Amino acid sequence: SSSSSSSNSRQATLAPLIQLESGLGAAAVPPQLQVVPLEELRARFDPGHDPRYIDIGSWRHSKPVSPGPIHRQQGGGLAGDSQLFVRPGMNMLTLGSHRWLVAGFSAPPQALEMASSGMEGRRKLLSAFQMASRVGLNTVRVLAFNDGHTRSYALQVMPGVLDSHVLGEGLDWIVWQARHYGLRVLLVLSSAASPVRGGMSQYVRWLDPKGTANDFYSSDTYRALYYDYMTALATRVNQFTDLAYRDDPTVLGW
Repeated sequence: SSSSSSSNSRQATLAPLIQLESGLGAAAVPPQLQVVPLEELRARFDPGHDPRYIDIGSWRHSKPVSPGPIHRQQGGGLAGDSQLFVRPGMNMLTLGSHRWLVAGFSAPPQALEMASSGMEGRRKLLSAFQMASRVGLNTVRVLAFNDGHTRSYALQVMPGVLDSHVLGEGLDWIVWQARHYGLRVLLVLSSAASPVRGGMSQYVRWLDPKGTANDFYSSDTYRALYYDYMTALATRVNQFTDLAYRDDPTVLGW
């Protein structure tokens, strides 16, 4: 029937996107959680000697996340880019005066590495974004963390120190290209379920080699490191769009 034919055609169109989403053809599994002494890491990744590395320690205090510049028209309503923000409404999301529904997919777990490593990886991501836009999807979920210096293209090489190359050529580029293709991004900042990418388990193991991800929830020390990371991304000014992440309508949520 025509409906069956249409369904099969749609599945065929989405097949390459589903394969990319599942990480087919990705790099080898990253190494285990990092337990290198912090003194050794500080000597190797010293922002004071190498401008590639950014010290975000205590940014939760020095760069508090205040509301961004939301512009309002006289008499109510939003003006300029502020009109493009998807906002929570009564049990639903809205864009302007209309209901807005999420229709999305997950980028490959290795998206940061793919974007940071050069054109081959970028071409695969661009193909996925283009295909998603063509079939009517509007959102992409991105793992916006990669913790531990032993990982390929680590974003947070040690607690409170970011690699500016991965941040700029990786995450900034992904958000910029998603914006270009009309996609919103959901940025995943950490996870207890992704130890191969670091996440909560790596926060704990940096300070306690015998700890587990469960300790993350009961310790202000670990959560403080995470809040610094949240603040660093929220206040980050994208080098391609010149917009802070918190002020960019492309960022649907965290």
